[in-house]
Amino acid sequence: MSGATVDVGRLEELARQILIEIGEYPTRAGLLETPRRYAKWWKEFVEYDAGNVNTLFESSTLGQTVMVSGMTV
Repeated sequence: MSGATVDVGRLEELARQILIEIGEYPTRAGLLETPRRYAKWWKEFVEYDAGNVNTLFESSTLGQTVMVSGMTV
């Protein structure tokens, strides 16, 4: 997928349309930022470069607990 680009504005429009189609109101407080988050996620997913070391994160374990930091969810 390397080299792909994403039209973030168009993805935001599509996310708003999806919300409307399922009976939601994209202008209500709880959904206001959802189209932006949706577009950002797709942009990161499509433009992900597995060979880029900046996409890796550090992890450490203590006993049976696994701790991961620096991850955006």
